[in-house]
Amino acid sequence: VKRDPPRAFEVLRKAAEAGHVRAQYNLGTCYAEGLGVAVDLEKAVYWMRKAAVGGELDAQYDLAISYDNGLGVEKDPAEAVRWYLKAAEAGHTPAQYNLALSYDEGSGVAANKLEAVRWYRRAAEAGHVGAQYNLGLCYQKGEGVEKNLAEAARWYRKGAEAGDADAQNNLGMYYRAGDGVDQDPVEAVKWLRLSALGGAQLGRNNLKIARKKISAELYEKGLAAAEAWRQAHPESNSP
Repeated sequence: VKRDPPRAFEVLRKAAEAGHVRAQYNLGTCYAEGLGVAVDLEKAVYWMRKAAVGGELDAQYDLAISYDNGLGVEKDPAEAVRWYLKAAEAGHTPAQYNLALSYDEGSGVAANKLEAVRWYRRAAEAGHVGAQYNLGLCYQKGEGVEKNLAEAARWYRKGAEAGDADAQNNLGMYYRAGDGVDQDPVEAVKWLRLSALGGAQLGRNNLKIARKKISAELYEKGLAAAEAWRQAHPESNSP
């Protein structure tokens, strides 16, 4: 069947005007991305707001993003937080993560490390890689939670196993120093190598340092372990 974006847009518009909440969200997306119609961010926000008020979680999240970045509406971090919170409380994982960032950075709301940790944890437990990494940082620094390097390592590992290059670097450094885990130079090289391959500059730098600190035999074992991990987890390989 031949695709006809303009005609599909008209069908969607009629459904949206008739009050169909998901159609309102999709129509807002069309205006935001120029699908079947010229890009119009103000109209995108108009329809996103209708869908958001109607309880559409993705619309609440996208509306928050619009307020956070001033896309089609005047930038208003406090309004962004209001919509992140609505979606987050209903279980929207990216909204939970962005809400945590808002509390962490004091953007649109008073900085509150305890609330940041609470929402990072909600998102991390749902599998959000960025939240897993940031929760690890919170445990490492003792921000919003009691400092606990073993718990930091646990969350870095979750992010690392999902392919996050920064988490891989931090986990590698933990293995190198024996922070929160048993010291293991082979595991250190493995995770630093994966981090470097994932594009993390810190990972590349720390791998070079590790190469000078351990024997060639252990270093080569670490590289082999990294390659074996990549072969076993192709879906988690960073670009």
